[in-house]
Amino acid sequence: MMSGMQTIRKQNLTELEVSLEHGIGLRQLRRMRLLGIGPRFIKISGELGKPGGRILYSVAAVEEWLKSRPTGGGAAAAGGRA
Repeated sequence: MMSGMQTIRKQNLTELEVSLEHGIGLRQLRRMRLLGIGPRFIKISGELGKPGGRILYSVAAVEEWLKSRPTGGGAAAAGGRA
């Protein structure tokens, strides 16, 4: 039995994990990556721009990308009325 056990937070997510955890379709996530508008990613093995290899997203990069996305609601969505 270990005392003082800490929770270890995963640092990198697969594209499937990002898709499932954030409700983004896997095809949409891949398309955003190809267009350069998705979260920053890491390609393990293979060459950029060529098929093959494994794609990972750092948790920090996904969180940063999500914060940068436009949000709805507020005065702008109500035609500027407060």
